[in-house]
Amino acid sequence: MSASDILGLVTSILLFAFGAIVFGFYIYSAVWAFRIRRALMSPLFKERARWVGIAAITFALLVSSNLLIRFFASDNFYLGLLEYFVVDTAGIVMLVWIDITIKVARRSDPLNRNTFLWKQLRYFVWFFTFLTTAGSLASVIFLHVSYFNIPGGNGGAFIAGSFGWVFLGFLALYLSFKRSRDPILREHLKWLGLFLFLLLLIDTVFSQDFPAFRIADEALLAVDAYFLYRAARSLAPLSRAPLERSVETSA
Repeated sequence: MSASDILGLVTSILLFAFGAIVFGFYIYSAVWAFRIRRALMSPLFKERARWVGIAAITFALLVSSNLLIRFFASDNFYLGLLEYFVVDTAGIVMLVWIDITIKVARRSDPLNRNTFLWKQLRYFVWFFTFLTTAGSLASVIFLHVSYFNIPGGNGGAFIAGSFGWVFLGFLALYLSFKRSRDPILREHLKWLGLFLFLLLLIDTVFSQDFPAFRIADEALLAVDAYFLYRAARSLAPLSRAPLERSVETSA
């Protein structure tokens, strides 16, 4: 075997190892989110936990499909179309989650301020999300553009498609965090903000299709999955005891 073959083999092993870890972390985050949701009494926090679980499952599918399709069938038209659907779905899920969370955070602001003019900005964001999502899917269906063989496809989901407008939501979320007076919600917003910030960093800085960047991308996604897990746990700071009692009662 040549040096390039050995490098390719090592890279593939590391990518799949990190990919399996990331997938496991996201699934673990989803399990915790839905368990916490059952233990919580407040409908407001139950909804927050549900969206953490939905986001975790969505990103588990995104990470696994991206890795498997890229490695085994990157030139397959139908799998490339499937990957576009998964990426755009993940972006829409994130935007819905951010949109709802900003509304909730505004209620905990004593002055009930219109954070980042989000009440008006959200219509602009959703309109262009629809346009960019439809455009990216049309480029695959009618032009047979491959998700993995163009610069925007090599991880650039935050720049093109439905992810491209999550950054504006991130800014509004940060202001909501600064203005909220609910300590539990502030803690939740902190971890959600860290999750989004690292996701943006991964998708912009480490989106190049080089082995070292792809390995770093998968490793940082594991850290990001941990942030999502903490976003769920933050909704119930003393969640371990009630969760254990809930399990004992159901048993």
